[in-house]
Amino acid sequence: MNVYKAELLAIIAKQRQSAVSDDVDAFYQYDEVFHDKILDICGNQTLSGIVRQVRGHVNRMRYLEFFETRQMDRIIDDHEQMVVLIETNQADEVEALLINHLSKISSYYEEIMKKYAEYFDAHI
Repeated sequence: MNVYKAELLAIIAKQRQSAVSDDVDAFYQYDEVFHDKILDICGNQTLSGIVRQVRGHVNRMRYLEFFETRQMDRIIDDHEQMVVLIETNQADEVEALLINHLSKISSYYEEIMKKYAEYFDAHI
């Protein structure tokens, strides 16, 4: 975990720099890198494949959520907590944090989908 921890903390530091400069695009890119690194640490290729398949749809919502809420500090705090919990092998707490992390983001979905409806309309 020590190697992974250093890599994760370096990514979080870049996220923090992006948040300070209010650079949503850079923050979003580092958020992607953080998530990819977590998937690598898990070593579950099936999970990684599924996440990468749905990522295009999910990313549209995540980017708009970052852009609209600017809650980058909250996300950084969650990521820092995640590193500590993984390092100390607290699986139940990791699960609880992930559920909380995802529920905070999903609470904005309805508002974002109304505001940016054209991004979510099906084109058949």
